[in-house]
Amino acid sequence: MAESHFKSQKRVALAGSEKKSAAPVVEEPVVAPVEGDAAQMTVSVIVRRKSPIDKEKLGTAEGRMTREEFADRHGAAPDSVKLVEAFAKEYGLAAAVTKEPGRRVIHLTGTREQMEKAFGVTLTQQTIGGKSYRVREGSIFLPEELSGHVEAVLGLDNRPQARPHFRVKGRSNGHFTARDAAASDGSFTPVQVGQLYGFPKDATATGETIAIIERVSDVGSDDLLRFAGAAGAVGYGGFGGRRDELANDAG
Repeated sequence: MAESHFKSQKRVALAGSEKKSAAPVVEEPVVAPVEGDAAQMTVSVIVRRKSPIDKEKLGTAEGRMTREEFADRHGAAPDSVKLVEAFAKEYGLAAAVTKEPGRRVIHLTGTREQMEKAFGVTLTQQTIGGKSYRVREGSIFLPEELSGHVEAVLGLDNRPQARPHFRVKGRSNGHFTARDAAASDGSFTPVQVGQLYGFPKDATATGETIAIIERVSDVGSDDLLRFAGAAGAVGYGGFGGRRDELANDAG
């Protein structure tokens, strides 16, 4: 492809990528260019599948398949991967295609300036709630040729995308005490939850697969293995897949 192949194309907004302004805070957010413009940052680009998943068959015997079958039918579309790699090369971004079968992630690494030009965004540094975050507002804009090939770009904005929804019981005066707040930090192991709900003790999860979504970037399979052992998990068979793919929905 020509050196300015993608740069000369019309830009289109990536569906679902619009970001609102930072949530209101007590103090005005401090807005400034992202610190260390030459520092490297990495985003995850999710490309389209070879063929869409039939949602009507999910959870049915007909819809069951091995990891290899899933990768063969619903893995990353090869033409989409090639387009993103060419796009990355034109903008000076390093591209690394995830090797795990069935995954559709391409990690692109470059500077803030390169990311802004590649994705048509402006990145700022904002202090929110005493913490500094990389923030963007509005939509991500991609070259027209990538429309339909890229489903999401994750990680341009690193504000937390999830927040706890626990509720603590207030005192008669309607206010929460430090003790109330501290109580919310408690948690239960899967075994304890099963006991509370009277789950059969002799039941196993043999042949079943579940998904675990975690929002902490440094939790890996070894951590989960230790947790499962400490919790007394029965019939535990290991973890597969990749963490933090959804860390920043639509980036």
